Amino acid sequence: MIENLINMIFMLIFTCPVLVYLIVKKQKLFWSNIKVISIVIFLGIVYGMIADSAAIHIGIWSFYENKILGYKIGLMPIEDLIFAILITCIVSFVTLILYERKGL
Repeated sequence: MIENLINMIFMLIFTCPVLVYLIVKKQKLFWSNIKVISIVIFLGIVYGMIADSAAIHIGIWSFYENKILGYKIGLMPIEDLIFAILITCIVSFVTLILYERKGL
């Protein structure tokens, strides 16, 4: 069973600490822009699901069935969807931080 969690474990190891650090460090900025971040995440999910499903379907990339949980939305493993959500959140948040620092 642990083998099926490998993809999820690595994804969480490399995304959650960054996201938690950013939220703790700049929580006022995060929560005051949660609506914008949520919209960007939603758009990222829609685009990601289309792009990932197309890439998986035509064989650009694939996933080892024994390395994922097995739950999918279309062709996209749930781990990939969670990764897309976390990365989109991180990139959105970093963009807001940079925007704030420039005073724009």
